[in-house]
Amino acid sequence: MAASSGKPVALRSAIVIVLLLLGMTGAQAYLSFQTATADNFEILSQSAEALDFQLTATLRTIDELLADFSERIDPDHWPDPMLLPWLSGRLAATPAANTVLVAGLDGHSIGPGISAKQNLAISLDVGTQEYFLYHVASPADRHIHVGAPIVSRVDGQFSLPVSRGIFDRKGGLKAIVRITLDPAALIGDFAKLMAGDTASNAIFHESGTFLAGASNLDQSFSHVVDLNALGQATSGGGVAMLPGPDHRRLIAYHHIPQYHLAVVTSIRGHEAYATWRQEQLSSVAMLLLLSIAIIGFAIVFDRREREHNAAITEHQNQLERQVAERTAELRAENEIRAKTEEALRASRRRLANITDSLRYSILVYDRSGQIVFANLAARSSLGGGEMEGLPVDHFLQLEVDGEVIPFERSALSMPLKNGTSFQDDDASLRVIQTDASVPVAYVCAPLGEESQRRNVVMSFRDIADIKRAQWEVLQASRLASVGQLASGIAHEINTPIQYIGNNLSFIADSVRQVFDLLGVAQPGKLEGKAAFLAEELPAAISESLDGVAQIARIVLSMKEFSHPGSTAKTLVDLNHALDTTLTVTSNVWKHAAAIERHYEPSLPPVPCLAGEMNQVFLNLIVNAVHAIEGSGKPLPGRISLSTSARGGYAEIRIEDSGTGIPAALRDKIFDPFFTTKEVGKGTGQGLAICQDVVIGKHGGKIEVGGTEGVGAVFLIRLPFEDAGQEHVDQDSERGNSL
Repeated sequence: MAASSGKPVALRSAIVIVLLLLGMTGAQAYLSFQTATADNFEILSQSAEALDFQLTATLRTIDELLADFSERIDPDHWPDPMLLPWLSGRLAATPAANTVLVAGLDGHSIGPGISAKQNLAISLDVGTQEYFLYHVASPADRHIHVGAPIVSRVDGQFSLPVSRGIFDRKGGLKAIVRITLDPAALIGDFAKLMAGDTASNAIFHESGTFLAGASNLDQSFSHVVDLNALGQATSGGGVAMLPGPDHRRLIAYHHIPQYHLAVVTSIRGHEAYATWRQEQLSSVAMLLLLSIAIIGFAIVFDRREREHNAAITEHQNQLERQVAERTAELRAENEIRAKTEEALRASRRRLANITDSLRYSILVYDRSGQIVFANLAARSSLGGGEMEGLPVDHFLQLEVDGEVIPFERSALSMPLKNGTSFQDDDASLRVIQTDASVPVAYVCAPLGEESQRRNVVMSFRDIADIKRAQWEVLQASRLASVGQLASGIAHEINTPIQYIGNNLSFIADSVRQVFDLLGVAQPGKLEGKAAFLAEELPAAISESLDGVAQIARIVLSMKEFSHPGSTAKTLVDLNHALDTTLTVTSNVWKHAAAIERHYEPSLPPVPCLAGEMNQVFLNLIVNAVHAIEGSGKPLPGRISLSTSARGGYAEIRIEDSGTGIPAALRDKIFDPFFTTKEVGKGTGQGLAICQDVVIGKHGGKIEVGGTEGVGAVFLIRLPFEDAGQEHVDQDSERGNSL
């Protein structure tokens, strides 16, 4: 810069630098916004696909139920007193179904409307209903039809009608059987769990009618969803960003054409981009501080330069007359220069402190790959010590498919070669000091030309926690799918087991009748093969019946234990709940412990959340088995379960013959993440969940006791009177939505 020009050259250069930083920050903000949008759409699409799968599975169950109804119901002999109890029972076993109605082709109902609790003997004219008109217009359709939502005149509920034709032997349409479904039951607890505090999950009819949602947020976004407009884009599903009355929304949707329904997942833009906004605020704050420092330094520098030039001019004009004075001025100028240099060093220190406060690791290196600057985070993550002046390859190298790439051939040198930025959100760095591979997301950007040298700034961060969280979400999704599959298999096994049991009973009776017809009163009088069969056949049949009964008990226990339950408390038989949990966990304890039951037969039912308490019993029984197995004592050990009523509370005691719990640890065992098990074998969440369920959701008490070296005792006390029902229900609903 020319010293005699008097123009603020440093200030103009500083402004150019600030503008470049603004441009780079804006570009980075735009790219991260696009990435955040894509990530949100991906999560919403996965949620919509999961809701599609759940809703389709539920309607297939309703399809099977209607098929069973249409085969059993004869319109000419309806109502059939023999079938009415069976029909009410099937409705009670299907949470989503409300009422059943049989209608003739004249448009009038046949017999009463059937619900799970009562028969409503009313006559209805359904000739104008959409589902009736559909079956009349399509008499050959043997599939179910999901009609437009109605307000049922049987029970007065807002319902979704699902109908199916009843055909005569020649295949002609004879009547129509219709079930009304509760839309809220279709959405299910699974959708509420996925929705959380911010997202919205809902079901719409293809006409655009909002049927049900997973949370109160659903009503606010249902007014902005136009299924007809979305359907023009794609018939299967997709994603979109919609304006709303208060905030824009990101949505994903799936059409289910065979059932005339659609599932929609949504999140408000305010929540979707909260993390992105926070990151941008941090970047803007850092840029603001950096810009103030650069411009402030430039202003000081220009001002000092102008003062210096003026002093030199004055010195030249008055050199002969003011020699002594000029000497003093030169001394003052030297002091000013010293202060200026100190200010520069202080500014550099401030910039270093600013970058050291960042959580991101920052490296600056030149064309030859030599490190020019490294902030505190970079030095800490790459082994510590001084890094300036050393090659990048001494500290880190990119790793691709297990192969370490030197600096000259890696993407780190790309900004030096073509002058453009480069980023990778899923890369791997080999840290030379520790020889460890670290998953990172990084950005490399050129800093510009200076004396034919180009520097590059690289910022990177460790994403191991993010990848671990993604893996845990995937595993949780897989475990949920396995649980649903196990429950479905248990349901499917139940019917063939009943067939086998009935046929074995028939065979047993038939064998006795064959012996009677042959006149054989005592099988011992027979000889040879006949004597062998007469003696062994009854025993074989009896053993088979015992085996079938055992399978049926196990299947029933699995169905009861895996039932999703409800958010409202019901009266529960704790003795039966303990037996169900023991049956489900028999493969865990049968080789490790003998079970002792000491139940009070007259124990009254207790108001509680059945599914939550089943989980508490399961956690305590599994912990008891692990304590016995790890005690080193001879197997099998002993687990004792007892129930009793005392002082307005139901008491459940679970004792084991393990090593007990040391007194020093009893105040910590209910703390989240506290565990005495080996790494990888315990999460420290089981007992914390038990305490939350018993105390937070039921107003009860849970205590631990026993003798160290002898065994542990867990005592649970649940109140018979639910004084805080409304408060507990609200807490339970909040817990289920998290």
